[in-house]
Amino acid sequence: LGALPNFARVAFAAACAERQMADYARVATNLDTFKSVASGLDCIWNELLGVPTRDETLTRHLSDCMSALPQPEGPEGQDTDAITSTAYAISARLTGVIEEAAWAARRAFDNLYFYLTDPIPSKEFTPEAEQRVLAHPLIQAELQRQRRDLSDLTELVRDKGNLISTILRLRARAKEAAQHFTVPVG
Repeated sequence: LGALPNFARVAFAAACAERQMADYARVATNLDTFKSVASGLDCIWNELLGVPTRDETLTRHLSDCMSALPQPEGPEGQDTDAITSTAYAISARLTGVIEEAAWAARRAFDNLYFYLTDPIPSKEFTPEAEQRVLAHPLIQAELQRQRRDLSDLTELVRDKGNLISTILRLRARAKEAAQHFTVPVG
């Protein structure tokens, strides 16, 4: 991730956020908030495709994402991870901080990890149970998607490939994966 230029890190973070959006749409209790977060993510994708975006616009979208997050004592869920990943993608674009993209990816992993561990009673959550969760097809699929995204972006930078087609492919793949993010395929 550190070897990639910022636009590629932003694309990686956006793909991680995009994969969580369909689940967020299913659990969203406030349609306006969902639309606001989705608009911020769309703004990032559009900029990656060459539509210039002012920093002030992105800052407003970041503020909208931060306002959509529950208070520290509030419940977290799939919506929180999707919102946070979107905020990290926007922040990665604004700041160029490498960790922002890594944190977006981590929230996608966390989303699935907590989805899978939440039903397990704490007294039954043994090291063996955690290993089963980490080996679960949903977790492994997300890790594979992240590796593939990074590989595609590395190849794009190394070979000076077609930016637009790579970004479109990344987004389309993320949108497709979003349809079964917490539901195993097959």
